[in-house]
Formats: sequence, structure tokens, C-alpha cells
Amino acid sequence: MWKEGVDVSITGNSTNPTRFQHPVAGTYKKERVLAGKPYFSVASGGGTGRTLHPDNMAAGPASYGMTDTMGRMHSDAQFAGSSSVPAHVEMMGFLGIGNNPMVGCTVACAVDVATALNK
Repeated sequence: MWKEGVDVSITGNSTNPTRFQHPVAGTYKKERVLAGKPYFSVASGGGTGRTLHPDNMAAGPASYGMTDTMGRMHSDAQFAGSSSVPAHVEMMGFLGIGNNPMVGCTVACAVDVATALNK
């Protein structure tokens, strides 16, 4: 993430392989803040605001509670239950819309507002 200069990310937690995103985003955010660099973190996914998701019920509610908590710890914005949101802003297209227009547009607006307020 440092090599690419990532300053915005969306983490998801709907399926097992993506659960590492929250600790990575949280650690990276701390590093960016300590370095005086900007970083806007968005948490999204099946575990955000829900306890079970049909895609991965084997994980159980405790797993989703944990990922939900991790997302709340690092995020500047959080969206509930939108497992169709791509994991990275780069995948969401020029306007940041992706597969879920409501979430994508909201994220794009939130990033622009945060950027404008911090100038």
C-alpha cells in the first residue's frame, strides 16, 4: 500500500478471505497518520451491522462481531451489509460507483468532502 501511495480504501468482511483487510487497513492508517500523510478509510461488508450472512454462515456471529468491531476501529465512514462493494477504490471505476451505486457514490462524496475540509 505504501508503494502505491494508497490514501483511500474500502475494506469488506463478507467472506473469509477478505477478513485480513480490517487489521491491514487499521495498521496502515496508523502508519499514515504517524507519517503525517492523508488516508480515508471506509469499512463495508456483510459483518458491518449484521451478525450472520448467507454467504458464510459457518463463520458464526462471533466472527462477524469481531470484524464489525475492527472495522469501527479504523474507519472514517462505515456502511452496513453491502457485500457487493469491491474491496478497493481502484476497482470501483472513475467515480467510485462499483457494483453498488448508492454506497459507491456516497463513498466518493465522503472522500471529496473530507478532502475539502482538510485543505
